[in-house]
Amino acid sequence: MQRVDLMSRREFLGRSAAAAGGAFCSRGPHAVTAAPLRSLVRRGVGLGAQATYQDLQDERVASFISANFNTLTAGMELKWSTLRPTPYSYNFTRADWMVAFAERHDMRFRGHNLCWNHWLPGWVQRTMTSTDAERTLTDHIATVAGRYKGRVDSWDVVNEPLGTWSNPGVGPAPRPWLDLIGPRYLDVAFHAAAQADPGALRVLNFDRLEQSATGTDDDRRRALGAIEGLVRRRVPIQAVGFESHLLAWDRVENASQDRLISGIRDLGLKILITELDVNDTRVAGSVAERDRAVAAVYFDYLTEMVPRMGCEQVVFWSPWDGDDWLDGLRGRDYERADGMPHSAGLVDTNLQPKPAYSAVARALKQVLG
Repeated sequence: MQRVDLMSRREFLGRSAAAAGGAFCSRGPHAVTAAPLRSLVRRGVGLGAQATYQDLQDERVASFISANFNTLTAGMELKWSTLRPTPYSYNFTRADWMVAFAERHDMRFRGHNLCWNHWLPGWVQRTMTSTDAERTLTDHIATVAGRYKGRVDSWDVVNEPLGTWSNPGVGPAPRPWLDLIGPRYLDVAFHAAAQADPGALRVLNFDRLEQSATGTDDDRRRALGAIEGLVRRRVPIQAVGFESHLLAWDRVENASQDRLISGIRDLGLKILITELDVNDTRVAGSVAERDRAVAAVYFDYLTEMVPRMGCEQVVFWSPWDGDDWLDGLRGRDYERADGMPHSAGLVDTNLQPKPAYSAVARALKQVLG
């Protein structure tokens, strides 16, 4: 399938904003002029955005992120693949910069993540064994969480523990922590995080549980069983994250979702929305029609799920169209039939508000204002 080049993508999305933005879309070349989103939520609510070091080198993007969000999640800078070039060394240059950026702009900082079976450097698979896996994990968490002790609002201590992603045609993706340590790797990670940075909220972050097409009733039962087991063993988990990478063509699962949510809340744990965006791969029609569909999904999800979760932290994973992770993926759920880029952002590549921005603003005022 032919892909559009970067210049075509920018021109395309610039036209999209003009077509779909309506009265709230400013006519200036760069800055968002609508009310900053962070001004719409009540005190204490975490309103977050994912960004990378590279994103924030663009002053326009840095201004948009800091003006509209009170919480920053580093997209790549705390992943093992970035931090750990060798088994014996760390590179904190960009992570340090990201934490300092958040502090300069009066933003909380989310640590993503301390333990995941993906985005690992090659040496993990090549050299790590069952003998040294636990020590490697605890040393990493002690070093990283310890370095930022008192400066991180919350840590995704373990990311995607169910491992629902796989490699098509190859089979399940490698799961080194589970394979080498066993299921108790979750316990190891949470105890290490609690010791290294006791003041930060400790989160178990789940993917693909929100909708009928991406999560099954069995997945949700497995997730709740894992959480209950951690609490029963007095593992110091404090919150559960729902990533919320939503499919615009799918419905939110209600019955088993409610059982999962009520089960988590009954355990006394908080629930966060940690990676919210909307995938429009299978949404047909004009750009304006796509943007309206995406906006409606954002509005419906926030207004329906935030009250049910008792959620007081929402993080947007694709806040602007200039850095959309969906465009880099392949497969029927990620490659649009028309070959055009995705439109998950709240603003376009020129940082102009889209219908999603207005929809999110209305939802935030309704449920978190």
